[in-house]
Amino acid sequence: MSTGTTNTHKSSLRNSFAMFVLSLSLAEKQEIAELRKRISDMENEQARQLARSKRLDEAMTAILEVRKEIATIREKENRPWWKRFLGN
Repeated sequence: MSTGTTNTHKSSLRNSFAMFVLSLSLAEKQEIAELRKRISDMENEQARQLARSKRLDEAMTAILEVRKEIATIREKENRPWWKRFLGN
């Protein structure tokens, strides 16, 4: 298919779609608008949930790192006095 034929085909499709849209009733156009709004709302909610999930993951990672640090400090504190004194 040549570029000219492709462009003609695209133009024909655009014209067909435009005629289809013009043929819709006001109620159908309103229903489409409502569906688009619902889809947009769902996408926004999914994005919020994903962001919340990422924040929770980051918080859990930070908590685990702090717990590891605490465990390390406790290990060092529970060593015999002479090991602490010698720095081992």
